[in-house]
Amino acid sequence: MREPKEIWIQLQAPDERNLAGVIARGVYRHPDSLVRVYDTDGNLLGSAPLRPGDSAEVAAKRLLREKGAAGNFYRPIRYPRGSVH
Repeated sequence: MREPKEIWIQLQAPDERNLAGVIARGVYRHPDSLVRVYDTDGNLLGSAPLRPGDSAEVAAKRLLREKGAAGNFYRPIRYPRGSVH
C-alpha cells in the first residue's frame, strides 16, 4: 500500500469526567515489508517489520500506541482533588 491510511486508537474510554474519551490519530503506510506510522502532521513516529501473515493495521496501531500515544500530549490533565482550575 503506497497511499497513507488513517488509523486511530482509543486511549481512554468516555467517563463522567471526560465525556468524549481520548483518542490518538495517525496514518500508516507499508509499501514493502515495513509498516511506517506518522502523526497527523506527517512526522514519522516509528516503523516495524512485517512478516508474512501480519496485519499492517494491527502493527500500525501498536506502533501508534507505543510511540505516538506514549507522550503526554493526548492525555487529559489530572488535577489534584480540591485544586482550583
